[in-house]
Amino acid sequence: MPQEILYLDDARIGRFRPQARRLHQRFLEFVANAPSSRNVLDLLVHGTEGLSSVNVQHKRGLKAWRGVNHFRESIAKAFANVVVRDVYLAGRSRSLMNLGARMLSRSCRRILSVDLNWPVYQHELSEIAKQVDCELTVARIHDHLMLERWDVDDLTDFLCRSYERGRCDGLFLPAVDSMGIHLPIAEIVTRLRTKHEVRFVLADAAQALGHTDLSEIAGFADFMVAGTHKWVRSYIPLGVGVAANPTSQQWIANFMNSAIGTNGAGDSLSHMLHFIDQGRDTRFPETVNLAGLFAGFGAWTATPSARVVMDSRVANADRIASIAMYNGWEPLRPHKTMRSGSLLLQTSSREARTRSADEIRNRFEDCGIVVSAYPNGIVRMAMPEVLLPVEQVMRIQDALYHLGNLLRTAC
Repeated sequence: MPQEILYLDDARIGRFRPQARRLHQRFLEFVANAPSSRNVLDLLVHGTEGLSSVNVQHKRGLKAWRGVNHFRESIAKAFANVVVRDVYLAGRSRSLMNLGARMLSRSCRRILSVDLNWPVYQHELSEIAKQVDCELTVARIHDHLMLERWDVDDLTDFLCRSYERGRCDGLFLPAVDSMGIHLPIAEIVTRLRTKHEVRFVLADAAQALGHTDLSEIAGFADFMVAGTHKWVRSYIPLGVGVAANPTSQQWIANFMNSAIGTNGAGDSLSHMLHFIDQGRDTRFPETVNLAGLFAGFGAWTATPSARVVMDSRVANADRIASIAMYNGWEPLRPHKTMRSGSLLLQTSSREARTRSADEIRNRFEDCGIVVSAYPNGIVRMAMPEVLLPVEQVMRIQDALYHLGNLLRTAC
């Protein structure tokens, strides 16, 4: 019997949680049997309670879905001072990033960002800032964090100096970057506010939702952009935006009502949900893929609290890092105060670092382990939310030892 795949790639595209898969399947069965626009819209808005004309068997399995506002409310509960109005859903996270970048550029004259930001998002902000003559400064912190192991004080001091030199009044930061560095946004913003004006903070939470405790930055980040297809594990993409600062929530609501209501901000799902919120006629909506809502809700309701499981993720990373050092791999980790549930490893062999990322990823998969791989012999492992059993730890150890030797001899 083939060995079960050990999936350590949730930071790229997560697994399909059973709860997400079931709710998604039930929705597909519903539209196959009761496909009218009226039925689908009633289900979307009210859940199964408003479907008196639909056979009971066609509603089976959808009882947990109680309408899109119930979904938004369940997300809002993860944050203090956030209500349904402050949660925004979209077909793509990038649509919400575009809106976030527009809010940031409209609010600020000079923005500080960092070299940890996802390049696509950084480019999005750069292009929008140019349109409104907003200056953008990029602070180079990656090497300091990974090579010099800066702690929170070192990082905060540097960013405060960069903010002051650039005469900045806004920020764009990742809550967790793609390589697993967990930035202390609350500490950074708190320090900046003691001496400087901070008009707006945009946070990329794509690697944080379902992974780290985002409630810790509520009130410090004005708008957070995330999605459910990574650590939340809905597999089907769904963008999530949260207005998390009480001082800017009304302004954001006004901006979003105008931007989405005018042209949908390029996202048909957010446009449709806006019409529903406004109580406007949705009998003839634009063609919209609703599957992400149901998969996203199923995954979100099954996602454990990050405050509960982060210790397990970090403990897994610590254990694999220790094993890796004795099996031909070097852990690449920031200071312990900025670690997350992602672990980077680099092959110790300089020759092996010339192998392609595709080859290294495929070699791991041949061993039954799915990881992300990058140039220079680097792999990323997204740690599970429960402690790894001994059998899986041994599998990882065997793969690291085997591939470390194989990559050296193959070069």
